[in-house]
Amino acid sequence: MCKMCYYNTMKLPFIKSARALRGKRVLVRVDLNVPLGDNRCVDTDEDWRMRAILPTLAFLHSKGARIILMSHLGRPTRKNEADSLQPVAVYFRNVLKVPVHFVPDCVGTRVEHAIADLKNGEMLLLENLRFHKGEDSNDEQFAASLAQLGDVYVNDAFAVCHRSVASVVGITRFLPSYAGLLLMNEIEHLNRVRLTPKKPLVIVVGGAKTETKLPFIEALLEKSSQVLLGGALANTALHCFGYELGKGDCVPCGVALKKVFHSKKIVLPRDVVVGKKDGSNARVVAITRQQKQLVRRGEYAHDVGPATLRLYAAYIKKAKTIFWNGALGVFEVPAYATGTLSLARLIATHARGKAFGVIGGGETVQALRRTKMEQYVDHVSTGGGALLEYLSGAALPGLEALSHKRT
Repeated sequence: MCKMCYYNTMKLPFIKSARALRGKRVLVRVDLNVPLGDNRCVDTDEDWRMRAILPTLAFLHSKGARIILMSHLGRPTRKNEADSLQPVAVYFRNVLKVPVHFVPDCVGTRVEHAIADLKNGEMLLLENLRFHKGEDSNDEQFAASLAQLGDVYVNDAFAVCHRSVASVVGITRFLPSYAGLLLMNEIEHLNRVRLTPKKPLVIVVGGAKTETKLPFIEALLEKSSQVLLGGALANTALHCFGYELGKGDCVPCGVALKKVFHSKKIVLPRDVVVGKKDGSNARVVAITRQQKQLVRRGEYAHDVGPATLRLYAAYIKKAKTIFWNGALGVFEVPAYATGTLSLARLIATHARGKAFGVIGGGETVQALRRTKMEQYVDHVSTGGGALLEYLSGAALPGLEALSHKRT
């Protein structure tokens, strides 16, 4: 397996190159892991990941394929109604205006009969793959059972390509396998950040999960001009330099973290917004060498301040390539939303012409969508962990399975 991987879209088998799809049973792995409201309906404010797969479905529909959709939802330990994909089938019927059927299992005789009844161009959504333990364990027998349902396999779920599961990896051993339009689009855009970024390349990294973001920062530090930090990641860095920000998501400052944070390319906040979790007593505190105690008892740093935003804006306005993952603060609380939402607007206004802009990660996209400016960003990635691993140069099991597959 490669040490620093990247994938060439010219060498991956692409579903558009497949011949004679009319009447074929095409198994499509998609990512439908979306939040369902209390009314068990798909929230149309959170359906952006689902809409990203529509080009692949439209293509297969136009070719007269019988389309069988596979996905997971949540992390169920047993079959239950709360994690059923049935509401997603209702959503697709309303959006696509074509017959979309649902079957309450993903393998077995009942599923086979439902597929046999499918007409050309129609779609069938299978039940949650994670209701079967064989999915997450990449069980060969379960993968073979899935493969029996189709003639062709399409991976259009970039967000789960970093997971070695039966519906992403194991199934490719049994069927002609291709990348879908979403998957190819992700690789094409991400390679412009990973391999051929126009300089200056400015990276903004916020949020928590320091352990997953550190390899990403290390991998792109050499190519980047600046790496701007925010959120719990910035708080951890400041903690490493002796600042007291209260109890929160800071992680212990080990040797690897200190080495990264001491890089001249790492840019830390100049001020932070501190206060209580509910937003009370929120105020801006400057970060100086003289004052290390930044918060009072029961407080925490929840956002970056105006001086930090001005500094970060100066770097972003000079950038030719911008990548952003992770909120700068707890933007769900109005008192701490300014940093993240201001950054989203700034990147959106600077992308599409002035710079090539890519944004990814669940909360990051959520913040961007709150500004109603997502259409101005060159690429909004559907990936979270897969996105960071790909840009870090890691081998993604789902892409490895396709790149070594003969169709």
